[in-house]
Amino acid sequence: MTIQQKYDAEDAAEALYTANFALSLGHKEVTVTHLRELMLDELQLRNYAQDTVRAYIPAVEDFARYFHRSPDRLTPEHIREYQVLLFRDCKLSPGTIEGRTAALRFLFVKTLRRAYLPDHIPFPKRQRPATSQ
Repeated sequence: MTIQQKYDAEDAAEALYTANFALSLGHKEVTVTHLRELMLDELQLRNYAQDTVRAYIPAVEDFARYFHRSPDRLTPEHIREYQVLLFRDCKLSPGTIEGRTAALRFLFVKTLRRAYLPDHIPFPKRQRPATSQ
């Protein structure tokens, strides 16, 4: 069995065990996996703003889509690789990458309850605005 076949088999098995259902967020209905449901519950329990929820969920989806697997099967090394992609290839600003990193930290630390040190999932350094003297 090749590595790709192994991942395809794991993805198929994961799909069988993933419960999908619809969740209404405002006027839009979306398909929700068990992991997304856990993350939404955690965000709600912590009273995060709806704008934050609307930013975090797509950020995690994009991360998972890039690696073609569920985010709970990924590691901080994947996050670092993803951050490099966002900086280098997508040319996103440090502030945008910081928001996506916050979403991934929330997923890994609060939802998945993985004990990672902040250095494992670093925030990008923001450049200070130039001050005139």
